[in-house]
Amino acid sequence: MRHCFRVVRVVFLLVVFLDFCLGAEHVFAQTVPYQTMPYHSVEITNPSFEGTPQRDYPPLPWRSCDWTSTPDIQPIWNGNTQTPSDGKTYLALVCRGETGVFPLGSYESVFQSLPLKPVEPGSPFYGPVLKRDSAYCFFIDLCFPGPSSGSSSILSPAIFRLWATEGTNGCTPTELLWTSPVIDHREWRTYKVQFTPRQTAYFSLAFDCYFAQMPFYHGGIFLDNIHQQERANLLGKDTLVCYSRTYTLRPDFHTMESDGIIGQDTTGEQFVYQWSDGSWADSLLISQPGIYWVKASDGCVVYQDSIQVSFTECEDTFRVPNVITPNGDKDNEVFRFEGIGKENWQLQVYNRWGKLVYQSRNYQQDWSAEGLPAGIYYYHLAKTGFRSRTGWLEVLK
Repeated sequence: MRHCFRVVRVVFLLVVFLDFCLGAEHVFAQTVPYQTMPYHSVEITNPSFEGTPQRDYPPLPWRSCDWTSTPDIQPIWNGNTQTPSDGKTYLALVCRGETGVFPLGSYESVFQSLPLKPVEPGSPFYGPVLKRDSAYCFFIDLCFPGPSSGSSSILSPAIFRLWATEGTNGCTPTELLWTSPVIDHREWRTYKVQFTPRQTAYFSLAFDCYFAQMPFYHGGIFLDNIHQQERANLLGKDTLVCYSRTYTLRPDFHTMESDGIIGQDTTGEQFVYQWSDGSWADSLLISQPGIYWVKASDGCVVYQDSIQVSFTECEDTFRVPNVITPNGDKDNEVFRFEGIGKENWQLQVYNRWGKLVYQSRNYQQDWSAEGLPAGIYYYHLAKTGFRSRTGWLEVLK
């Protein structure tokens, strides 16, 4: 199974408009037209480490750097109860504090050569993908295998390291780009990886498992689900709003901090938003029920969330007019109640002598006294489960 995602380059801290990368959908936020700001992207193939569970071989096109200590496609070990965070399989890397063959300890690593890209848009010349002094980021899910993973030698937590390499040989790491905290949790947690190559441009990325402390010891890490788009609690819980009122949706990144994204610090970051109605403002005014979503980009990673907004009748917002003027000026033409929905309200209207002149079992706020003379009328408005209303109305023509 082939998977890919794109990591987006940010130049001079400006947010570039690209596509949100989720399946076949593409949209990234922008603050300037993309034609005026060249961007570079990098594709990682099989970011969720999908393959046939087996020992000693990483899933293609990932390659192992040291065949004397090789990674595994999990889950395969007896006693390993960890399920994937995405897809059907994940990658296991270990580090060993052995003596003899590995007197200084050994640690497993994998790498992937990145596809070359044009050095400039439209150029026939191709070069390295990761550019010097350009910012990149992505998410990755990590956890600690623990002894019950099926290998009694994995006793201690380790750290995850990201390397960049020159040329296409990912087994010769050149620049350390990012190091995780100690991975000591048994459940999957999402980490935000941010890096900027400083030394030169690069062709490959390499991951390894390394010792969190000395002397060398037996440890390990599970890896899964490299991704660029992340679910986040930006809009809060589904909400209920009174009819005749509006509701403003505004992303709250303080709530996102509690979602367990490690390394996620939104302080001072500039975000650009796309809403479900296609708008790009930092908030969305809601006046109708429905499911609304937002996507927020910091120029490198896309966060998304959705919320269902429902409307209901509220006593304190119920308003009934006492006059309408159906004279063709398009102002106050119909008998309209504020604070109620359009569903299942029954309306009956009587003239001053008590004769029924209008009724509807599902009133749509559209009675204009058509064909009736000006004067005083009386109404009865009812709905199951709500207090009925009666009153008078003057029609002026």
